[in-house]
Amino acid sequence: MSVISLERTYQQYLEMSQIPFLHCSACQGNHGFVRNFCDVCGAADLEWKIASGRGRIQAITVIHRAPLAELKSTVPYAIAIVRLEEGIAVMGRADLALALGDAVSGRPVEHYDGTQILYFDKQEK
Repeated sequence: MSVISLERTYQQYLEMSQIPFLHCSACQGNHGFVRNFCDVCGAADLEWKIASGRGRIQAITVIHRAPLAELKSTVPYAIAIVRLEEGIAVMGRADLALALGDAVSGRPVEHYDGTQILYFDKQEK
């Protein structure tokens, strides 16, 4: 399966308010980034699974200068790397009040170009 078709499938899951990840049937590895092979064992036997969306902030940065004209109205905004309960690391937008180690919950939101991206808020207790 091509990476382009995997990206389309990933977007379709996000449009259904689900956070997908790839699972390797050969070695049981989970992968948060879309690719057409397992980066642990090299197998191409991957299947889609749905993540809980819950995790912890591993890295976070605040963007003050928009990299694109279309994003100027959204600065400042935060981008975070989150380690989800399933063990995968994913990247997404995040609430500006979040800090390293915070428990978060993610959900898909619409981006400026109509695609879906992940957004993380503080996890409710």
